[in-house]
Amino acid sequence: MGACGQRERLQEAPPANAEPREEPAPVEEEQDEPEPEPEPEPEPCPVAEVPLYADGELAGEVCPRDLATRGLTLLDLRDEWTPQVFGDAEEAPPTEAEPDSDEPIIGEQPYRETYVALADERLSDVPEGLDRERFLELFGIFPTFRVLLERLSDAERHACHAAVDSTWLERLDYEMRPWTPSREDQMSRRRLARYLSSFLSRKAREAELASLDAFEGHEEHGAHYQQYMRAQTAVGSIEAVQEHLACDGLIRRAEEGVFDWRTAGPLAKYQRAHMIVSGGTLDQETKAALLEDSREQDFQALLRALRERVVGATGLLEDGSASHNWQEVLGRPLDAPEFRFEAGREAAENGAPDLIAASTEAAARALGFLDPESATRHLAGMRDAGHLQVAVALPPLPAYHGSHMNLRAEIDRGDVWYQYPYTDSGSRRRQRVRQRPVVTLYVQHEGEDIALVRWATTIGGWKSELNGSGGVGLRYKESPAGPRIWRDVIASPAWLPPPNTPDDELMRRTSSGWEPRYGLFGPGYRSAYGLVMMMHHKVLPPDPDIRVPEGEEPQPRFYDQGIRVHGSVSYRSITSGTSHGCHRLYNHLAIRMASFLLRHRRHERRGNIEVRYGRRIQRGGHRMDFRIRSRGYRFELTPPVPVEVLEGNVQGPVREPITGFRRLREDLIRAFESESAEAM
Repeated sequence: MGACGQRERLQEAPPANAEPREEPAPVEEEQDEPEPEPEPEPEPCPVAEVPLYADGELAGEVCPRDLATRGLTLLDLRDEWTPQVFGDAEEAPPTEAEPDSDEPIIGEQPYRETYVALADERLSDVPEGLDRERFLELFGIFPTFRVLLERLSDAERHACHAAVDSTWLERLDYEMRPWTPSREDQMSRRRLARYLSSFLSRKAREAELASLDAFEGHEEHGAHYQQYMRAQTAVGSIEAVQEHLACDGLIRRAEEGVFDWRTAGPLAKYQRAHMIVSGGTLDQETKAALLEDSREQDFQALLRALRERVVGATGLLEDGSASHNWQEVLGRPLDAPEFRFEAGREAAENGAPDLIAASTEAAARALGFLDPESATRHLAGMRDAGHLQVAVALPPLPAYHGSHMNLRAEIDRGDVWYQYPYTDSGSRRRQRVRQRPVVTLYVQHEGEDIALVRWATTIGGWKSELNGSGGVGLRYKESPAGPRIWRDVIASPAWLPPPNTPDDELMRRTSSGWEPRYGLFGPGYRSAYGLVMMMHHKVLPPDPDIRVPEGEEPQPRFYDQGIRVHGSVSYRSITSGTSHGCHRLYNHLAIRMASFLLRHRRHERRGNIEVRYGRRIQRGGHRMDFRIRSRGYRFELTPPVPVEVLEGNVQGPVREPITGFRRLREDLIRAFESESAEAM
């Protein structure tokens, strides 16, 4: 039976000598090609798509759910952005729980709205009593892109800077400190410079000389010329600084050419705005910033703000500090030398490269932020279009990044001096520190320890304090070595003044009288613990006197010695000073560390740590009450991150901490406090 219903015919065999007959090729029947399966309709995006940017141009839109599969990152440029550690819970439980209840009281972040207001320079929205300041980069609060666009677009301010005659500032080749020499001596120097300028100008006209520089080496007036140059370089440099500060609206009622508090205070604000670690001193780094184009300075501020948004979007922490391999962004070093501090140490073995700089540059190129002009143009266009959450392509994250990383921290105390810092005769002992303390965060990946960051920090030392009878002396504040854990990450920590804290230290004068120093208590960037802290706990065995139900494991105890890793506005102490025992970090780095832990470590959001603290204080006939309701906003790491505090290198003949109070001679009190203030 044939195919397709045809009968098969019988064929005779051919003769033996017959030629083989070529059979015709079979004819294939044409078959219809199958219809291609229709592609399934893409599921609609459940939320609004976000704009995609590449090479400074809008390159389309993308659904947020597709970002990961397309290798894209969502970058948040909104003015209400905060780092993750200040984020609120999506659905915060009610806060009506009784104070003695075991139920957690979550609530809102106590400092979030203040952080946003300060970053956006909406100072009127800052709660009464808290510090209301601009230029807080150095304190860990970076300006919003609205503020940065205003600065970049302020043509009048930039023209003002460009018009400043900085000739004498360019000549300055030494560091100038306020009040050195005294104000009276500085005013005498100014009068001398003006007199010699008039005198030499008259002599130059008489001799028909082209300029005063012709008197250099002059037989008769060469000494006058050298005297004039020394005086005028100092006076002219200060005048140029004052003019630059006036362009930024920072200075008022300053004495021209005199470097006192009226100029030092505004200069410190300028330094904060550009993340220069100084305290109102006219050093070479500050001089370079003042001489640079003001638009370029604002552009670098924009790149620093963009960097923090990139850190928040990617969860990166690796900044090159562990490998001593800090990178520039678009050919610009964004950090002061203090942030690239090696602490007298070699690079960490297997230290991570600077991943933050690479991602920041990729983001800047994607958004078209290549220089002051293009950044101003592109940022204005994005804000006009409402493109404040955008997708960009960034370098891939390292393989060891994940939602729960195997982390550990190590704090090396470096060179430690327990010896009393004064001899019996009252001379200051030389106690040189070659290796500063550092904190290093490690991740274990595929059997290897990778050092993610290594940052300068502090340990305790000799600190002045009052004893019960009012005498001033020194007491050693220890940073204990040994194993510890980070269990609690506290955002917006508050400081509760001990009962023996004098009222005078808790109040400040304002235009309307005296008020409590709320900024000192916190939450706030100027509080004793900065903006965030990681508490050190010592793990103790379970209490043998506590019986546990059958089948349950006894729980370890956590002992708090009062030591923390925390942010600080005492930024000069971090690379050269000591603390009262805690390990200080720059505020912005403490925020990065805390946010990284929350991004890459399982944790529980415990919320506000309620406290009922109240105190009545008085000064100058003014009496007032103040209360503190929250000690901060707590996250609990589950499990905690192990921390090892190393003994370090104990120097000198005293090998153990000296306990007790050591009275300080009256003539040494001021010198010690002045020296300590230099490191704050």
